[in-house]
Amino acid sequence: MLIDEFYNSEEENEENEIPIFDLIPQSYKPSGNIKMIASSNRIIVMGLEDNLILRYDQSKELNIETFRFTKIENESIIENLFLDPSGLHLIISCTNGQNYYHYYSQKKQPKLMNKLKTETITAVAWDPVPNKSAQTDSILVGTSLGEIIEIKINSKVSYKESRFQFKEKKPITGIHYNRFPPYRDFFYVLVTTAENMNQFIGGPDLKTLFLSYEKKKLTTSNQFVENGSTSSKLSIFNTQKKKTFAWFTSVTIYFGELNFTGKNPKDEDLQIVEEAKVLPYPLKLNSNSKQNSSSRSLFPQDMILTEFHFLFIYPTDLSVVSTLDGKPWEEKKIERGTSKMIGITQDPETKKIIVYSKKDLYKVDVFEEDRNIWLIYLKRGDFEQALMSSKNKEQKDHINQLRALHLYKNGHYHQSASVYAKTTLPFEEIALKFLSIPDPDPLQIYLVNKVDTIKETDPTQASLITTWLVEVYLQNINDLEAQLKKKKQIPLELKEEELKNYEIDQKIIKELENKLKNAIENFKNFLFDNKQVLDQETTYSRIISHGRIPELLFFAEATEDYKTVVKHHIRLGNYGAALDLLVRQKEMELIYIYSPLLMFNSPVETVQTWIKLKKRLLPQRLLPAIMRYSPSRNLTGIKQNQAIRYLEYCINILGNQDRSIHHYLLSLYAQMENDHDLRKLLRSEGIVRVYDQKYALRLCKKFKQDRACVYLYGEMELYEQAVELALKIDLNLAQEKADMPDDETLRKQLWLRIAKHVVEQVEDVPRAIEFLKQTDLITVDDILPFFPENIKINDFSTHIKSSLDTYTKEINDLKEEMKKATDRAFKIRQDVQELPQRSYTLYSNQTCNLCRKPLQFTEFYVFHCEHSFHKDCLKEHMIQNYLSNFQIKSINKIEEKILLLQENIKLGLTENKHNTKAEEEILSLKKKLRKKIAFDCVICGEIVLKLIHRPFVHKVNEKVLDSWKI
Repeated sequence: MLIDEFYNSEEENEENEIPIFDLIPQSYKPSGNIKMIASSNRIIVMGLEDNLILRYDQSKELNIETFRFTKIENESIIENLFLDPSGLHLIISCTNGQNYYHYYSQKKQPKLMNKLKTETITAVAWDPVPNKSAQTDSILVGTSLGEIIEIKINSKVSYKESRFQFKEKKPITGIHYNRFPPYRDFFYVLVTTAENMNQFIGGPDLKTLFLSYEKKKLTTSNQFVENGSTSSKLSIFNTQKKKTFAWFTSVTIYFGELNFTGKNPKDEDLQIVEEAKVLPYPLKLNSNSKQNSSSRSLFPQDMILTEFHFLFIYPTDLSVVSTLDGKPWEEKKIERGTSKMIGITQDPETKKIIVYSKKDLYKVDVFEEDRNIWLIYLKRGDFEQALMSSKNKEQKDHINQLRALHLYKNGHYHQSASVYAKTTLPFEEIALKFLSIPDPDPLQIYLVNKVDTIKETDPTQASLITTWLVEVYLQNINDLEAQLKKKKQIPLELKEEELKNYEIDQKIIKELENKLKNAIENFKNFLFDNKQVLDQETTYSRIISHGRIPELLFFAEATEDYKTVVKHHIRLGNYGAALDLLVRQKEMELIYIYSPLLMFNSPVETVQTWIKLKKRLLPQRLLPAIMRYSPSRNLTGIKQNQAIRYLEYCINILGNQDRSIHHYLLSLYAQMENDHDLRKLLRSEGIVRVYDQKYALRLCKKFKQDRACVYLYGEMELYEQAVELALKIDLNLAQEKADMPDDETLRKQLWLRIAKHVVEQVEDVPRAIEFLKQTDLITVDDILPFFPENIKINDFSTHIKSSLDTYTKEINDLKEEMKKATDRAFKIRQDVQELPQRSYTLYSNQTCNLCRKPLQFTEFYVFHCEHSFHKDCLKEHMIQNYLSNFQIKSINKIEEKILLLQENIKLGLTENKHNTKAEEEILSLKKKLRKKIAFDCVICGEIVLKLIHRPFVHKVNEKVLDSWKI
């Protein structure tokens, strides 16, 4: 009752909306009376009663093309038109039984189909794949004598074979074929006559398909019968989701869905028609029988199937009937005075619908055809289909409200609670509804699902509901635990005899244990899923009040409150669990906070955890924890110092360069009796030293690590202190440090200090003399002052003689070197004197290295490197690149004097006595000029180094400059 009321109210709301189907008259009026219209692929073909064919392409501007039969026999007129999916191939059947074919692209007139002269075509099934070529694929045609023929056309009928003949020989009213999905080599065919609808399935071709049915009778599995029908029409509607059909007979409508999912075309008695139902035609009275309106109903002129409706054409109106319930939905009247409607056609590609009369065309606009489908499903009580068909949130909410109420009234409280949570009904109203029933589970279900729907929109209410749910879950867990405990206990009221026979029901206990386990798991899932909206402190308080520590820790970890969990583990002394959690979480600050406590109580596991985290940790932040370490806290059997272990890992494996880390490791090494690790660390940092040497020296002095001090003195170039301290430890170490300085004088002083130590310690001349063999910096005379005065000279005689021989040899070697130096100086002076007289051989084809022109036709210079230049070229080059303005002026003056003197000699202005002086002066001036412009080669001389900052190519020469670009 409630659903009907809601359905009626929604129908009233639809009255003011835009109609789903609207009949719109078109302005175009054909020249003659329309007999038939066919449409496909945006092409409309009209056949007129005067045998004129009009073709209109909707994708172009209004352009009607006209075709007429070449010959009309026996006054035949167009009976039917069959247009293929591409809109290019057209078959025309006429009233006299003749059939014509027209291929649009050839722009020719329709041709008579000679091979089909004796058959009247009443139905055509084209190959469903659009074919734009002149040659068609297989076409099935049905005739007026109940025969199915397969033809192929290439300008004319090129192939014709009869495939099936119905025994009744009644006209075929509809035919449709396609491939059986997903089998590409199998087909299905639907064929209708006035009283029968037949299905054919097979393959791999149409011939084989029909041949298999000739050998057997058409049974009820592949045939549907409508007795008493005098006519029929087959209509197919395809969508991506489903394929539906309607068989319109003169008695009823047979409507259903073609389903191929999970079906094998090889199966016997296969049925592809599903959810088929028989619907009556809507009651439509003939206007001419008003006096006896109940006796006659008017049969439609034509009809088609859409996705959710049947469209019926009557002379004066278009009637729309729902395919879901068979009830009329809309009715569209045509204007008075217009001709009566005779037909309707639908484009299978665009789904556009055309209604026509003899004189007029109408377009049927379809607006949201599925908008009211949900209401029909809702009235049926099919809530799932109603939800799938709904268009907006408001519709879904209405459906869910009615569905939830329906479930509630039928006692399905759990399902009702889930659906109520999806509605917008007031929370308090629904909560009170479920509080009124004894079972607490529906309320819990409602609350859980409600939270999911309002988390984003109303976080405050979500927080309140989840807090309530926490209490509900905890109470449920407590109740289950109490029940379990009670079932495990033996009742106190039992007598002694009853106790002997009493057995605990293990099955009930097992069930309760499973319920408790599931309740705890569901509670944990709830906490995790709603951690964003639950108030943390309130939730902690509620869980603690029920003593549920495991769930408390779970929630804390879910909300990433690791501090609480770590605190709990440390309080219980469960340091391993605390460390495992610290490794899993991402907040390194917690590790720094709790490391001192963990290092003190569990050093081995703590250091192992630090090592696992590698570079994610900053070792310097862990120094406070490391400083709390005590080797006595190690696990039994582990002697390794854990602080040193981690610091060595940081330096040797991670390459840590922090000075504080190195210093602390040094301090730990310095406190050890064995200084091997200390000295190893000090030496390993020789290239890139991190530690402070002064700090390290203070540490080593403090803990009396003398060898390390000697090493540090040496590194700090405090060689005197290094040798002085080394003499107290090891003579060899002192000798090693004495050889370190680069300054020979300092080295000698250090060796003398060692020698003095040796002499003072041993007071043995042979051993002291033997010590001198380890260095060549000191001799016997250097160490003589260190011996006591009472020592005898005879002990040194051999060594003194050896020293004198050495001095003599050195003096002779020095004399020889001086003689060789004198000889070399003499040869150099000799070469310098011969330099001006040095000559070079030039060839006749030799050119200037600057201008590349022959050298011999003008004055030139030749350098010792054998580069040669014209004097003018060299001067110009020097002026441009090397000489200052002052030097240029000086060169110009010298050249002017040379020219003047040469001119005077040529004109005889000087006496013969003075000619010689003038020539000498010219030579002198040319020498000066040579010193200014030819003092060095401009190609390979040192002067070129002055121009190293200049580019090879000058900016002016852009072409050459561009050629150097990468």
